[in-house]
Amino acid sequence: MTEIRHMRPRTDVGEGSRGGKIIGHTASNKPIYEDHNHTGHKDFSSGEHREAVKVHEKAWKEIGKEFKSKGIPADRVSKLRDHSKGMEHHAAEASKKC
Repeated sequence: MTEIRHMRPRTDVGEGSRGGKIIGHTASNKPIYEDHNHTGHKDFSSGEHREAVKVHEKAWKEIGKEFKSKGIPADRVSKLRDHSKGMEHHAAEASKKC
């Protein structure tokens, strides 16, 4: 008799398997991680870095709206700084590759 085994998807490959929070995707469907120094960004083109700037900017603006409407806890202030660093980093990388 043939035994049927249930195949489970591998969890060590694919999107999100490199660790870190994914906050968006490039037009070519590469994940953009919250951590601007993530190794997944190392092969980004200039255009993909510009796309990442926009994603970090959007996240920054959302936190800013929260701040204006009800104040913001200290942990969210650090997220604002992180996204600011992300915008700066990706903008610098985009300009290097032009």
